[in-house]
Amino acid sequence: MDPRLGFGSVAAVGSASRFAGLPIRFCDVPRAEAPSPVLHVPLGSRLRPTASLAQLRLAVGRALLAQMENSSRWTELALVTDTEDAIYETRLLRALRFGDDDYEACIYGVVPALLGHREVDPNDWPTVVGQPVDVYLDKLPLLEEHLDLPNWLAQYQPSLHRALYAHDLAEAASLEGVSAVAAELDLTEIARQLERLHRDLGDDLPAAIGHAKDLVESACKHILGEAGSGAGSRGPALVDAALRSVGRHPGQVDSSNPDAQLLKQLLGSVASQLHAVFGLRNRVGTGHGRSGEVRLDPALARLTIGTALNAVTYLLQVSDRQTTSSTEPPF
Repeated sequence: MDPRLGFGSVAAVGSASRFAGLPIRFCDVPRAEAPSPVLHVPLGSRLRPTASLAQLRLAVGRALLAQMENSSRWTELALVTDTEDAIYETRLLRALRFGDDDYEACIYGVVPALLGHREVDPNDWPTVVGQPVDVYLDKLPLLEEHLDLPNWLAQYQPSLHRALYAHDLAEAASLEGVSAVAAELDLTEIARQLERLHRDLGDDLPAAIGHAKDLVESACKHILGEAGSGAGSRGPALVDAALRSVGRHPGQVDSSNPDAQLLKQLLGSVASQLHAVFGLRNRVGTGHGRSGEVRLDPALARLTIGTALNAVTYLLQVSDRQTTSSTEPPF
């Protein structure tokens, strides 16, 4: 035996020999899941702070595939975003020139560089463990401006626009509700107004308020019909006429109804939500000249628009049920 093994080595060797030939098994120590990366939205971008990075890459890739129709466009984009190396040193331009099948894959391959994607991992420091990776997209504002990304998505990829740029899920749901009813009832004018509203909601709030007012008017006129009673009214009077037409004005609630007080409160809320859009438009919308800057709380304006859209969805659904069914309940 090698004396360099030291005292006690014989016992150690003897002990080891008893386990010779047995399979070696390692304990499976469960690993804690890494925290989700933290996305830092750069100044100048309208991207939602909670947006999915994967969905953003998908959205940018689709916009590039649609808009980058020649090498000149790619050259402009490379200069704007300072990404000449990423574009010129890949197969992208060759694939575009020869119509290769991997052109789309090449586009998605350069998206991280165009976004200015970089990561900072605090866990690289010896004293830091289990912290989320910080993700920065330094070139996103440049890319958004050059591709007109939010507006392009609103027009051609509305679901991605809602996920990435809608300011909250309730707002997105309000837009979706009216959109679904307009499509079901083939209301093309309301659908067009909804597209304009969707386009301007993130960029130009006064314009969005004006579109919301137009949408409410169109919905009321659809309910009343072109020659219906009250169809020539404007503003809150038009809303009241539409509510009465479908029996949903708070003044129409029968006082003998055991739920009369609650129904009046609920229907009064619907009327108030619709009326508020006209007051907001008169104050800060684009339909009237302004002698000076009007201060506007964006969150309150979006809340007003969202609740009005929900009220429009409700009225259109009630009107449609009354038209197609003879068993519509009073409320």
